[in-house]
Amino acid sequence: MPGDLGLTRASVVVGRDPELDVLRRAVHDARVGRATCTLLVGEGGIGKTRLVSETAAVAERLGIAVLSGRAPIATPAAFSVISDALRSWLRTHPVTDPMGPFDRGLGLVLPEWPVVAAAAELEPGQRRLLALEGVVQLLRAVIATTDGAVLIADDLHAVDPESLETIRYVVNARVEGLTFVGTMRPSQSRDADELARLLRRDGLADVIEVLPLDERAVGDLVAALLDANPPSPLVADVLARTDGVPLLVEELVRGHVRMGTVHVDDAGATWRGGARKVPGTIRDLVDTRLALLDQPEREVVVAGAVVGDFDPVVMRAVADADDARIADALAAGVRAGLLETSGGSTAFRHAIIREAVLDTTVPHLVDAMHRRAVAALSGEGVVDAEALERRAGHLMALGAHDEVATTLAVAADGWLNDHALLAAERAASAAVSAARAASVRAAAADALARTLASQGRWSDALDLDEATVAEHGDTPERRLRRASCALDAGRPEVAEAIIAVALAEGDDSPPLILTAGRLALVRGDAVEALGCAHRVLESPHAGIDDRLAALDLEGRAFDFTGDREAARGSWSRQARDALAAGRTQAQLRAVVQLGKVELFAGEPPQRLREAVELARGAGSLVELAWAEENLAIALAVYGDLGAAMSLLDDAIARCRSLRLDQLAYLVASHAMTRSHLVESVEEELAEAEAIAPTPDLLLQTAAMRGDIALRAGHWDEAIRCFERSAELARAMPGVVPMPSLCMLPWALAAAGRPDAAAAALADARATPDLARFYSRPVLVSAAEALLAGDADGLDAAIAGAPDRMPLDIALMRVVGAHVIGGPARARWLREALDLYDAAGASLEADRVRQALRDAGGAVPRRRRAAVPVPPNLAKHGVTAREAEVLRLIGQGLPNAEIARQLYVSIRTVEAHASSLLSKLNARSRAELILRTRDSTDVPIRPGEEDVVDSSG
Repeated sequence: MPGDLGLTRASVVVGRDPELDVLRRAVHDARVGRATCTLLVGEGGIGKTRLVSETAAVAERLGIAVLSGRAPIATPAAFSVISDALRSWLRTHPVTDPMGPFDRGLGLVLPEWPVVAAAAELEPGQRRLLALEGVVQLLRAVIATTDGAVLIADDLHAVDPESLETIRYVVNARVEGLTFVGTMRPSQSRDADELARLLRRDGLADVIEVLPLDERAVGDLVAALLDANPPSPLVADVLARTDGVPLLVEELVRGHVRMGTVHVDDAGATWRGGARKVPGTIRDLVDTRLALLDQPEREVVVAGAVVGDFDPVVMRAVADADDARIADALAAGVRAGLLETSGGSTAFRHAIIREAVLDTTVPHLVDAMHRRAVAALSGEGVVDAEALERRAGHLMALGAHDEVATTLAVAADGWLNDHALLAAERAASAAVSAARAASVRAAAADALARTLASQGRWSDALDLDEATVAEHGDTPERRLRRASCALDAGRPEVAEAIIAVALAEGDDSPPLILTAGRLALVRGDAVEALGCAHRVLESPHAGIDDRLAALDLEGRAFDFTGDREAARGSWSRQARDALAAGRTQAQLRAVVQLGKVELFAGEPPQRLREAVELARGAGSLVELAWAEENLAIALAVYGDLGAAMSLLDDAIARCRSLRLDQLAYLVASHAMTRSHLVESVEEELAEAEAIAPTPDLLLQTAAMRGDIALRAGHWDEAIRCFERSAELARAMPGVVPMPSLCMLPWALAAAGRPDAAAAALADARATPDLARFYSRPVLVSAAEALLAGDADGLDAAIAGAPDRMPLDIALMRVVGAHVIGGPARARWLREALDLYDAAGASLEADRVRQALRDAGGAVPRRRRAAVPVPPNLAKHGVTAREAEVLRLIGQGLPNAEIARQLYVSIRTVEAHASSLLSKLNARSRAELILRTRDSTDVPIRPGEEDVVDSSG
């Protein structure tokens, strides 16, 4: 038996072959580029940490990077486990290449991380998103230099919320070549338990329950500890008293050796009985070991248990000892088997041992030490949120509930300033739970409401503030936050009542006036909204952020009235002023709004493309998703469904991992785009509504369902959906210029209800902001011809339509063929088929082919798969059909000849040529011809042209 048994652990892992097999396979998966996640769940002392240590050893032998972090005993800082893991690798393997916009996010995780580019101003939520994606990018950079990586996070039940969120994000990102291994105790952290449940449910993690050892494994462990075969009675006694928990087995065997009841010599191990001489519980074992220390040494060890992480500054105050005395006492604690040293730091051998030290110490001493800790953490220089939370922990041990709540509320605001939104919520929620006095409860609730609002959880913040007002009364801060959250949550009627009270009480602060302006615009009162914007712009009390918000409001109001040039002026000024002030997000929002003006006017989406690139470069992931959503809508409306789908796929994947608010709108847009290709997208629409069942989303999904039903010939369903969308739009006229009112007459006419269609048309014509979206006046004028049965008038209305509404034109042609029929029927259907084919709307093309057959028209065969678009054209969003047109333009062919060769209408060729001018930023057809000489040719192989199928 080695004499320093108290300092050693078993040299081998016993009884864990199945678990080790899973972990070894996970390491090998990382080496071959797979992404895996394994969670080890079990009670304290069951051997989880030993298993991950073996995993790390396997990875190191294979030359795989190991990044290992563990939850601290003291209050964890934001991202503490992730930063610990990253530093464990980066200390000796630095990543020197800059990470672009993600540098600013990585600075939250690793404060020492260098930021090469000039820092863009980003809100806390944005920097947090950059941190999550930055960690993923950094892990990919590590993997690129090795054969893979293993990321280990020990004690997930004790980690900070930001670390848990980062782990969730990393696992969902499915980083190739990364294996994640985490350990946790069950039922000790609701957040950790929920993470494990979700990862298992989604098939992203293997969750392994680590169980106690059986008798054979206990015997093997005792043999490893003694380095000799143990007598069977000893094994039976150890199993009976420890239930097979490895930590307890180790400590009990050490106790036997120390008491002399087990003796090891060259002949082997001998058990002399005397089980009663050896304590059978961890508490008793720890008490026995503490008895080996003198009183000063024991007090230092107890001080370490109170402090948690042996922080030198706090330890000196709590132990009331100098550094030399503390060092001697810690060394004695190591010799007694209570502490261990690793990597130059000292810690308890296990969290259970620390808990037992506190449990065995007289309460008076523990209480006194908590008071010393409070004093040590109460100096004027103690302002960071982590230290404040540590102070609150000691105050809680003293039962000072209101002081706890006050301290935690301040800590929550500190975490918000540090962009740690989840840590802020943790601190604020704990403050609410701890508060007793009315004023303290109110302050804690305010801190939590600020945190929830900053996370975009507007309904939660509003509900909390309403409860606070009911109990403690209102304040200007609560009124402003409630009104803003009510608007953001899609509850304008609530905001209206709050704002009315605030104005009646004389609140004329710029933020409240801006909120009143936003409400006016939602209600459709652009004049009032402009007045609010101008009041703020003229106010001497308005700061730069107020002024930028006022310019945005002014632009929205002008846009609502149809004054696009004035709107452009407001948003251009906002973009310039924001750039000069370093307000990156305000600049991006202005550029996106300028892009929406292009979309609503039917212009090429140059500004939206610019917004996407600006947001991507700045790392502004919220604005990036917003810009991508609008660009995808523009591409789809303009007939480039493939490009829209590709853009939305990428945006949805990112937003789903980041859980951004835009996810619902992106999913809905994806469903609408995909509805041209498949029979049903109801599952996607339902998902979008489940994510964000707000009125503005519901009015959009109702309009989408109406459009889908109209294209499918389900007239009554289309009517119901358009009526529902129109009803919602009337309640919020300033939100989104939906086409519902303008499409309703078409659905009613198709259903054979001309009188109702005429009434609906009159309503559509009276829409105040009809011209706000370029397609709506066309829909109205064409509907007039439709209801009059005027085929020539319908042709004239559509001929005057902008080029960039091919799908709307195709739908009008199909409904016109159904309602008016006559000689134009086949021609209209053929034009619709050309437009749907050009857009890649395969489902609609098939429907129109059948309608064309029924009309007796010549039906072209389906095109074969398009030749891939060369990369130098694809990067500009050029479609395969446009590439074909560009090739023929390059040959100098006129539109009529191109139409003949491609079997499409001249109008379709004109639309493609116009789109090419926009996408390639060419000023003339001659410039397009020059471009083809520099572009990879896109041949149309023999036999791949459209062929007329005369058989029908």
